[in-house]
Formats: sequence, structure tokens, C-alpha cells
Amino acid sequence: MDRRPPARPPGPVPQDRTRASWIGALILALGLMAHCGGTGRPGETGLPDVPPDGHDDPADGQGTSDPAEDHPADPAASDLADVTTEDLAANEPEQGDTETGDPRPDPPPPPDPPFTPPDDHLRAAYATRDLPVPLGISTGGYGQTPPPDAPRSPFQDVFQATTTLVHPPRVQVMHLLKGDRRLLLATVDLVAVFRTIHTRVVDLVRQRTGIDCGDVLVIAANHSHVAPARVFDTPLGPLFSDSYEEQVFQRVTGAIADAVVEALAAEAVPVRFGHAVRENGAMHVDRRCENGPLRDDRMHLWRLDRADGGGTIGLLVNYALHGTVFGWQQGVLGGDAPRAVEQKVQEVIPGGAPVMFFQSWTGDVGPADPRGDFGDSPWPEAPFPELDRLEAIGRSAAVTVIEAWEAFTWEEDPDLRVVAAVAPMTWEAIGYAPGEWDHPAGAMLCGGGGSACGPVPPAMDSCLDLDFGWIPDTVRLAAFRLGPVGGVTLPGEPHTALGLDLLQRVSAAVPGIGTWALFGYAQDYVGYLMTPDDWAGGGYEPGMAFLGPRQGEHLRDAAASVAARLEDPLAPLAFDPASIPPWTPGASRPYLPSASIDPGSVLEDLPPMAATGTPWTFRWLGGDPWVDRPEVVVEWRSSDGIFRPLEAGGRVVDQRDYRVLLQVAPDPPWTEKSPGQRAFHWTAQVRTAVRIPAPVQTLEGVFRLSVAGHAVLPDGTEAPYRLWSSPITMSADRP
Repeated sequence: MDRRPPARPPGPVPQDRTRASWIGALILALGLMAHCGGTGRPGETGLPDVPPDGHDDPADGQGTSDPAEDHPADPAASDLADVTTEDLAANEPEQGDTETGDPRPDPPPPPDPPFTPPDDHLRAAYATRDLPVPLGISTGGYGQTPPPDAPRSPFQDVFQATTTLVHPPRVQVMHLLKGDRRLLLATVDLVAVFRTIHTRVVDLVRQRTGIDCGDVLVIAANHSHVAPARVFDTPLGPLFSDSYEEQVFQRVTGAIADAVVEALAAEAVPVRFGHAVRENGAMHVDRRCENGPLRDDRMHLWRLDRADGGGTIGLLVNYALHGTVFGWQQGVLGGDAPRAVEQKVQEVIPGGAPVMFFQSWTGDVGPADPRGDFGDSPWPEAPFPELDRLEAIGRSAAVTVIEAWEAFTWEEDPDLRVVAAVAPMTWEAIGYAPGEWDHPAGAMLCGGGGSACGPVPPAMDSCLDLDFGWIPDTVRLAAFRLGPVGGVTLPGEPHTALGLDLLQRVSAAVPGIGTWALFGYAQDYVGYLMTPDDWAGGGYEPGMAFLGPRQGEHLRDAAASVAARLEDPLAPLAFDPASIPPWTPGASRPYLPSASIDPGSVLEDLPPMAATGTPWTFRWLGGDPWVDRPEVVVEWRSSDGIFRPLEAGGRVVDQRDYRVLLQVAPDPPWTEKSPGQRAFHWTAQVRTAVRIPAPVQTLEGVFRLSVAGHAVLPDGTEAPYRLWSSPITMSADRP
């Protein structure tokens, strides 16, 4: 008898399939996913005027504020609450008839024309954007079962609301250009990148620049498990990223597109390319016992320096580091361990150039705790102990980078090439034999919770079937080279053995490239990627390999065949090329931000004096977090009496720095109805001493805080506000 499962039914995938399997998957997966990474643990008008330069020195013990008309509104904070999905669809460009020709006149020039290089030298430009998501949004990465009293907000659905901003989520883009060839490398603070994110960004960039960057844009998630959720428009999304919300998706993809457009339009300067490979075994641990004690500690470093000797433009760090130091219960929003690496490396490299972190084979490794490597410290622990751990991980990376800084191998003008293709990702394309793994639409939780390391052996033939359309049926793969160095992408969480195997294969296929790096979590997400022997050991990860034991090998072979085209553009692919479906608008629940009571008013000022190491707490009335993402800057008084932004390691100490935390609490709280306005109590907490070595490890002297934000006024208009704390003198006393 032919036991081959029936083929996929023709026609569109229904969106209202029976929910029995959905509910079962949700209940079971939440229990498993909670352990992913092994860290799950229970300015108003009429206020006193202040000169716009902020050089006053208030002596009355009270903070000051003004409406700051000169502070430009953040365009990313524009209200999307009145935009419907029909409006979004109506704004999409019409597609001309490719067979009969488009009868419309030539389109006007793009509003953001890209930079045109005057020569064929390798050039580079960098851009970054904060993701305009509100504090209070839920986070993606862990399955969550919040208790009834968990924080709530309008920006979460089933998962818990965030209450503390550790790192404003962001995207960074490096544009590499050589003549008419380009590569756009983007890293974003998300747990994963689904194909709709890539597709939508490509659409937006095309509209604004006229460039189709689909094959040259690599968007990779840093895999922080406390990054913003609600951007995955797939039936599996609610398992690890709360329900989908179109307005959040539009804000995130809009910010990514803004950064890409800025990088394309900026003057790309001639650069030389440096590369190095070092090892660091202190930052991560082998978290999976089912596949043996295999761990690879290599850290790939790619460096771009101005050809004229003007310094470093950017540094790319490629390493395996799960973003699971924080659990979801702490209610924090941020970039976790990968962001800590970017921060701590940036502050030690000459010139404070931006650092971009990219994941490699991270599926079977977790973050370590290297705090003990830096000895005892006399300074207080951070408000969250995880912050000290993050800084230790980042500092460990910084030590590795500095040790390699003078030993980079340099390419003065390397070749730049990029190849990409779309591969099918189906039961049939993988080539399962009849009876081998009879789950044609995919499955999850294979193994029944058993493990080769535990008392209950895995039952790998016990799986929970999915429905067609729940996982991507096509995925985008890319490979690129800079002279003798190459990179190849995978759309999920590769395990170490599979990743090393892939790099061996691409090295054999492209003999001109001596060093390869793997870029995981890129372009799309299909779960964990491993070898069949690894899968057979059971445990958590195989339960999230949605197309079974051979999906990792399928993507390994597909990616290797794509990379072979860097050497031979006509090299055969290991698959029949497919296509990515176009983006279409999804579901949305419009949100109208609340009007704010007395924005810009100080609630709790800084004291006039404190001992170094004493944390600051500064509270004020601000705006609804949908429109307010306050810029909070630590300022120090120089010898001329003028307050200037404090810099540490080439970076301004503001809310993006690990010393500063932000919180917001609405009054009345989100769980209660508002009479029409709310008072949004914002709090900035600043550590004046940190335990892990850092530039400006302690604050000594005279300081103050400046705050700039936005709020909705009672008449419905959005307006900026600005305020300052009173000065505070920090003594040099040491514990």
C-alpha cells in the first residue's frame, strides 16, 4: 500500500480552519517554549521658559520645562490609528501588465534617489533607526502564560505587557557598493524575521528609490527574546510572538525601510575591508545535551575602514549567542545579549564606530554568565541582575575584539558579489519517502517531550500536525562575498553541527573564498535546523523543527547550491526555483492615543547631592507611549559652566545606553477606563556606577537630565515637550 500522504489541496489556503489542533498546539507549545534558552524564570504651554540650549543652572531645587517648539516632531511617531487595511492596500502601486506593456506614462523620479558612485571602488554607508514601538508592547521569543495580575496595555493581547525599556529596539543597515553591485546587510532587534517583513521592506524601498533590493537585502534578526512582538502574520505567530497587529508591523517595517533608504541615499565613501576570526568560549554554553558536547567558539569580525585613513565606519560581529538572558516575566523590552555585545564593543573600539551583531549557529547554544571573569566590584548591583550579566557578556566580546584590532587581514579593494534564490519549503520538496515522516503540512512537538538525555525516551513518531499555510512554503536564501571572505544565510535557528557542515560544503563549492560565516535567522523563519541524528535525540528543539528531521539538510543543500553561484553563475541549484508571495495587509485593531495631563511637568526631581554609586530617579508627566518615546540624556557641567551631553566610549549616555532605564505607568492604569485623559508617569533610572569595566565607569561632578518627548493634548493635537532636572553634584566617595 502506498502510505504517501495526500498532496496539498489546490487553491488558496483557508484562514478559518478548525481550531482543535491550534488549541492543542498552543497549550502544549507554551509549556515548552517557556524554556527556550533555559532562562524562563518565574511640555505644556505656560510652563516656565528655559533657553533652548539648556545652559541655565536652576538653583531652586525644581526641574524646569518648556514646550520646546524648536524640537522637531519624530516622523516615525505619526498616528496610524485611522489607517485601515483598505487604505494600505489602496496605497500599493498597481502592477503593469507584463505581457502587453504598461500604458501609463513613465513614473516620476523616486523621492529618495540613491547615491551614484563615481568609480568602482568598494564603498560603504551606514544608517540606523529606532523601531517606533511603544513601551507596553508584548515581547516575542518565549511562549507565555501570564498570570491574571500580569501587566496589561493596549499594545499587547495574550502575552504580558512590557514595563521597562532596557534598549530601544532598533535596526542597523550597512550599504556596501561597488560600481553597479550592492549588498545591504541589516540587523534588527526581533526574535525572528518572517518573509512578510522582508517583502514589505523591499516594496517600500522600491517605491521611494526605484531600486528593487529583494536579492541584495539581507535582513537578520538578532534573536532577542525580549524584542517587540506582534509582527508575524502567520497562524504560528501567536505561539511565540503574541497576536499579529498591522499597525505595529507597519511601524517596524517602515523604520527598517527608512534605514535602508537612508543608507542607499547617503554618500558611500571608499573603504577597505578587514577581516579576522577569533575564539571566545566565555560568552556562550552548549545548551543541548542530545547532540553531544559540540560547540564552536569562533567569532567572525568584519571591519570597514575609510580608505583615506579617516577611521572605522562599522564593525560586524558574527557569533552564536542566544538572546535569552532576560525572561519574559521581568517585563523588559530590549536587545538582550546581542545588543549588549554591540554596546560594549562600540565603547572600546577607536572612534566608537557602530557595531552590528549577526547570529550564526545559535540553535543549540545559550548565553553564559562571565561576570566572575571581571572580579569583585565595590559598586551596587544593577536593578536587574541580568543587566550586569549582559554587560559582562558584552565586555568579554570587547576584550576579544580589542585583542584582534591590530591583527586584521586587509583587502584594499575586494570584489563584491551577491547571489540569491527562493527555494521551496514543503514536504514534497524535501523529498520524504512514503511512510518516512507522514506530516505533509508540517508538525510540531515531535517527541512527546522525551529526550535521549532523560528518563523518558523520545517518541519521535508522536507529533502534532499543523495545517497547510501555517509555515512558509518558500524561503529566500542568499550568499555574498567580499574578496576572500563569504557569508551564507539560513532562515531559522541552525544548530552547530549543521552550520559547520554547511560551511564545509560552501568552502568546497567556492574555492576562491577561504573564510565563511553563517548568518542565521535571516530573511524568514522555519524553526530549528539540525541533522536527522540530532533530531532523533528529542528534546525541545526538534519539536520546533516544523518540517521534521530532514528540513535542516534540505536547507543546508539549498543554501550551498546558491552559494556555488558566487563562483559559477550557472551552477545548478539543488531545488526548483520558487517565488515569495506578495505582501498583503493584515488584521488591525486601531488605537487612538490618549490625551495627556500636564505633559512636561516634573513629579520627582533629582536631589542636589549624592554619593557616586547612588542611582538617580527622575519622574515626570509625559505622553502616551504610542507617541512618546522620550529622549533622556545625561548632561555634565564642564569647566565653563555649560551643560553638555555626557559621552562614554564615543557614545552619548542616553536612554539607549545601558546605564539608563525608562518606565511608564498611566493613571488611571490601562486596566481601568479613562475619563478622557490620562496622566502618564514616566520614570528614568540612571546608574551612576557600573560593576563591569567601562569608560566612565562612575559619575563624578555636576550633572542633570534633559528630557524631550511628545504628547497628545486635550484638543487632539500632538505636541513636543521638553524639561530638565535640577543639577546634582556627585561626590567622589567610594564604598
